[in-house]
Amino acid sequence: MKAVRDATITDLDVINTANEWHDDAYTALFHPADGRPLKGDALAKVEKKWGRVDGRMIAYVYSFIDIVFVTCNMSSNELPGRYFQPTVLYIDEAGQATDADIAIPLMRLKNDLQTVFLSGDNEQLPPIIVSEGSNEYSRQIETSLFKRIKDLGTATTTNLRYSYRFPYVHCKWISDTFYHGLLQSKVTMEMREAGLVREFVKHHLYKDFSSARLAIDMGKTSTSMSYNDSFSHHNPTEANAVLAVCRDLIGRGVCPGAIWILTPYSGQSQYIEGLVNAEILLEGVRVNTITESQGGEAPVVLMSFVGPAPANKDPQLLEWIADQARLCVSISR
Repeated sequence: MKAVRDATITDLDVINTANEWHDDAYTALFHPADGRPLKGDALAKVEKKWGRVDGRMIAYVYSFIDIVFVTCNMSSNELPGRYFQPTVLYIDEAGQATDADIAIPLMRLKNDLQTVFLSGDNEQLPPIIVSEGSNEYSRQIETSLFKRIKDLGTATTTNLRYSYRFPYVHCKWISDTFYHGLLQSKVTMEMREAGLVREFVKHHLYKDFSSARLAIDMGKTSTSMSYNDSFSHHNPTEANAVLAVCRDLIGRGVCPGAIWILTPYSGQSQYIEGLVNAEILLEGVRVNTITESQGGEAPVVLMSFVGPAPANKDPQLLEWIADQARLCVSISR
């Protein structure tokens, strides 16, 4: 509220009154002259007056707003609904949103909306349904509204063909593998981290590195196991190998905040995160599951696939790791 005094505004009456009541209310509520907080009618009187000024301030601020960024759930919040009446709704990551997610802003803003845009990626992860198989509707909501509309052909659709994230060599591989060769790179400058990664590879493999990716086979000595007696898995050997790569890269000048460790399993994510938090050198390194990473990016991504133990070639575990949508997300960060 204090910062408002320095702003260029026209409604000085609102601002001056708000500042005045801010000082009075703060003094009355938190620093009373007699050392005791206000109670009963005295407290209600101050709160009522401050509430009126607060409402005027909120309405004033919203009168200058043209765009609001909010989650689907928060679009139902009282303040945007009362003071902001948009005519255009843009829902990002709609390919991973459930019907219920999209229904919230549509219902909340239905009286004012004229145009709705949905953007998403059907090659990446669909809606995450925790109750999969537990009721008759679970199969229906596994397919996003975004995909159903696109497949029906009942709405105008446009394919976005340009990537501003990947250099050419990386973009071509992802485009050919997942996007039928339609994705094109618009990156014209190489990130600083790319050269440092090449130095790392040349030092350890004694050869130049021009590819967009590097795979490291952990061998048969690396086995996965259940994490804390849960259905998830972790692999301590692989986790420590990933952190060794992190330390080496950081030692060569890669900023810890530029490194993102991804894994299919929440067990491995939690295990690695615990190791990262215990080491000052690794402060800033991010650790997430692949599912959590959709929509994000980083200059250097280290994947820990974990994998089933050699004695446990469970087809479901292998299917989870090799799921094409999950692979698309993991290698396109």
